[in-house]
Amino acid sequence: MAPLEPEDEVLRIIPVADDQAQSLGNLSAVIIEGTHAYVAPGALHGRSPVEQGVRWVKDPSEVPNGRRYWVAWVTLGRGPDGRRGYRGLTVCEMLIDRDAMVGYKHMPTHVNAMKAALDGHVNVEGLPPEGRTALAAELKGRGLEFWRHASPEIKEALRG
Repeated sequence: MAPLEPEDEVLRIIPVADDQAQSLGNLSAVIIEGTHAYVAPGALHGRSPVEQGVRWVKDPSEVPNGRRYWVAWVTLGRGPDGRRGYRGLTVCEMLIDRDAMVGYKHMPTHVNAMKAALDGHVNVEGLPPEGRTALAAELKGRGLEFWRHASPEIKEALRG
């Protein structure tokens, strides 16, 4: 296993060797609520602050007063220059009514998005512009060096 680098703590992840990047060790989760984004390690197991205590239903119509939340799956890796940066980024939507403690998320989509982020794919389709801005600010704030060495696809996806 790769030694822990001090900057890896910014996302609270445990890095692994780059040739083993398809493990959960290089995956982190960021919750996006409107114009606010924050790292939520518990989201890796469906236990982010907004998910705790929520009863999940199979149909979004069962959450009539739900608020939209997003989970961004983020991975680290080394670019062609050998520097560590953000390499994979995907997002998934959740609909949660915190008052009623009921929510909807399509689990296969979440699992596939996690895998895609681990594989280095970038997809923020559906994430509103204010969510992209919040996510970019959170990633920059967590590791400016990681942002500087992020893949061009990530920078472009979060530009607007």
